[in-house]
Amino acid sequence: MREPVEIAGFHTRVFHLLQHLSTLIGVGGLAYCYWQWLRKLPHIVILEPRESDQWRYILIASTALTALLLALPMAFAISGAKNTSAAKEVFLFRFALCATTCFAILLTIAALLIARARVKPEAPE
Repeated sequence: MREPVEIAGFHTRVFHLLQHLSTLIGVGGLAYCYWQWLRKLPHIVILEPRESDQWRYILIASTALTALLLALPMAFAISGAKNTSAAKEVFLFRFALCATTCFAILLTIAALLIARARVKPEAPE
């Protein structure tokens, strides 16, 4: 597990590859479950226009892109600017960590803002 492996000129350890592989399998599993859920929706819901869902997909995609863009300089600053194989590995780890954290924070903020906008104030009597 701790043996170094070289893939495309990049040296890493087997357990790091297994960690990344498990993350990809987890994301794939979530996407598959979501796709199955969409397919099981009632037929009438599927016939309605998808405009109500488009904003959700745009929000998630833009949040993910923003998180990736925010994570790049953060990971670079944290990992240091060395040009070694270990530094690249640290950068990739920090990048994944920063991107995930930024995505969770941004998505939580967006959800809170949407929930707040949906709450209708009570009319005075």
